[in-house]
Amino acid sequence: MMKMTIASKSEKEGEKGKLKSQLINGEEWAPLLYNENLKRKEEFSELLLPQGIDGRMYSSRPELQARLKKHMFAFGGACTNLTPNITAWNTLLLCKHNRLAGVIESENPSWDDERVFQVARNCLLVIYLHLVIEEYINNITAYGQDFKVKPDKWMWNAPWYQRNWISAEFAVLYRWHALIPNAMKWGEKTYTTADYLFDNELLLSKNGMGADLRECFHNICDHRATKMQLHNSEGGFMVGRDKAGLRGLQGDEGVNYYAKKEGPNIWIYIAVVGAIAFLVWFVWYIYAITCKKKSEFEPAIDQARENFMSNDPTLDPSIKTFKPINGTYVVTYKDNRGEVMFLREVTTTLRFTDLNDGKGYSISGSTESIVDGKGKIEEGFVRYDGSDAYWIDQIYEKSHRTRKDKSELKFLTTGTFDFKSLGFTGTYRSSSGLPWGKVKKFNLRDGQEDAIASRLNGIFSSNKSKN
Repeated sequence: MMKMTIASKSEKEGEKGKLKSQLINGEEWAPLLYNENLKRKEEFSELLLPQGIDGRMYSSRPELQARLKKHMFAFGGACTNLTPNITAWNTLLLCKHNRLAGVIESENPSWDDERVFQVARNCLLVIYLHLVIEEYINNITAYGQDFKVKPDKWMWNAPWYQRNWISAEFAVLYRWHALIPNAMKWGEKTYTTADYLFDNELLLSKNGMGADLRECFHNICDHRATKMQLHNSEGGFMVGRDKAGLRGLQGDEGVNYYAKKEGPNIWIYIAVVGAIAFLVWFVWYIYAITCKKKSEFEPAIDQARENFMSNDPTLDPSIKTFKPINGTYVVTYKDNRGEVMFLREVTTTLRFTDLNDGKGYSISGSTESIVDGKGKIEEGFVRYDGSDAYWIDQIYEKSHRTRKDKSELKFLTTGTFDFKSLGFTGTYRSSSGLPWGKVKKFNLRDGQEDAIASRLNGIFSSNKSKN
């Protein structure tokens, strides 16, 4: 989160709208926060103190605390001096703001200090949004969408934009914690993360970066954490998590996009970092609200599924109950192995709290059959990890949550029925979330759950009597 230092508030020519700064080795930096007595300067009394610098970790080491405070800058946030990387970014934004203010003042000499300041801040905010959305997010998303930032009058009708604080605008930005390195080289020496906390001296000293902001960013960009490949992760469990996430995207459009752009082996170098569940959710959320959803289901998926099914007409006779849970219809039973049966619509992932690993039944079919009001009851394997249940398909062995025991990934066709004859009426809508494509989800009208449950129970009873 990037925040600025305090404004100079001057009506003098050449100073309007600018932030306070100082020159160090000929370059523009923020003013220091503390005076010679290590007390916050009076002119910065409204700024938050660096969070943690006066805590037990540093108060028990007064010499280290004093050295760190001597090089802390007056920025508008409690965490803006936390690492040299953050300090460098805030310094860059300070320089950019003051340059913009100078250009704006020269082109509008009649404007006062406050107007120049606000216009410069708005311009810088748009520039930073372009950088984050159009370059950073466009580079890491797996859908090949060309996201654009187009600020306009529409922004001011949204309450979120009315508070024109740079802290509010960027509070929503997510953080890629897997990219945070355990150690980093500053100048001639490598420091652990704990060693360089609050240590701005690394940016200013001759043994560090020598107050050369260009060299600071060259040093940051040279670190492996900025690389778009698996090597950006530290050793240990994070490498395993990244590889698992990569395998999860192999069935998605993301790998296809990078393969077309960079070559067929690019998936080896794609970095899948952080919490994979959050990443997939966030990218899809942005995609869903900014792009037109596709409503056509890929026919090849249904054909492939049919090819992997057998024609065994049997239906497990141990089904006991049928009940709707969160709009999805679930048949539950338990045998001596603790398996759970369930019946569901064609949907994405299943979210229940009462399932275990085991077999399951699914109402499904091709796009054409569902639209025509017909479908199939199919048997498959359910994978439950404690919070989510997943319908595992033998076809998509490379998709996420695939069970290692491939022998249990099979489907048995157990009969067909007519949705419409059951009163299964409603509206279709597009749904997504599956690694292999889009599906159609059937929504019931209010009050139909009990009637359909009763009729489906009749079907199961009939099948059991036939067996």
